[in-house]
Amino acid sequence: MSIMLFILAASASASPLVNTRKDYEKCLTKLTYDMLKEKKSEDEFGVAAQTACEAEKAAFHAAVVKDERSTGSSVNNAKEFADEEVALVLEDMTIIYAEFVAEGSIPVIK
Repeated sequence: MSIMLFILAASASASPLVNTRKDYEKCLTKLTYDMLKEKKSEDEFGVAAQTACEAEKAAFHAAVVKDERSTGSSVNNAKEFADEEVALVLEDMTIIYAEFVAEGSIPVIK
């Protein structure tokens, strides 16, 4: 039974939705690293993050829409939810950037 749970957990973590979110966050983390090295302000980061990582953002948005559509959401509702999810990632990364600035540290890039 535990092997089956492991297989289910592994397949769930490898979903396109999870992977595209991780890719988007990884790209934004790289942006965070670069902008902290350049000593950019929180406002500058916020502006840059809006247009950074366009391919990763689009892939994540599309994965959210697809996932929402698979549960019966309308196209408009799925797109609206995807917009909200992208906005949450951006908001989280902006908060994280501010924390790095306050601490005088930078993220570790893997």
